[in-house]
Amino acid sequence: MLWILSLTTILSRISYWACFESAAGHFSGRYIRPIIGFCFDLAGAIYRVDGCRFKIPAHLTDRNYRSAFVLDEYEKGERELIRSFIEADDRVIELGGCIGVLSCLVNSRLKSPVRHLVVEANPVLIPILNFHRRLNRAGFKIEHCGVSPHPEVSFAVHPLMTHGRVHVNGAQANGSEPPIRISGKSLKNLHEEHGPFTHC
Repeated sequence: MLWILSLTTILSRISYWACFESAAGHFSGRYIRPIIGFCFDLAGAIYRVDGCRFKIPAHLTDRNYRSAFVLDEYEKGERELIRSFIEADDRVIELGGCIGVLSCLVNSRLKSPVRHLVVEANPVLIPILNFHRRLNRAGFKIEHCGVSPHPEVSFAVHPLMTHGRVHVNGAQANGSEPPIRISGKSLKNLHEEHGPFTHC
């Protein structure tokens, strides 16, 4: 019976801390992170990382999301992978360039910056991607299309930059604008037009 009592005590403590962490996370998400995002906005909403600079668009993100740039959480795992695995002689095809943070970081590591293709389906993000490419003197090419075997696909544009998505059947995602039609290209097409690539 003693071991059952001990197990019950352990489980109750785990449950207590899980509830505490959940409550703390809820409080942080509702109050703390928006304040951090607001301070980031007041400072100019400029994100600096690994020698690159980025102007984070307030109209495509919320303050909760923008706090990640202050807390060094934005694409942290991906940034570590870039540092560990991208070599100077690589040829890279990147699917989903977003606003170009990872694109510029990858490009800065390449001996030949033009051997890097960034594919982005969201038309709203293309001007921002171009702006950050110029700002950081990057040399990657940009292909505005959806990766698909079909020559044309539907893209659901969402008010937040992280929520857009390609739909072959034209379905509309929750919270998105009515889908627009964009060109589609297969990975094979992209390799033939711009490759070959060593990393995807």
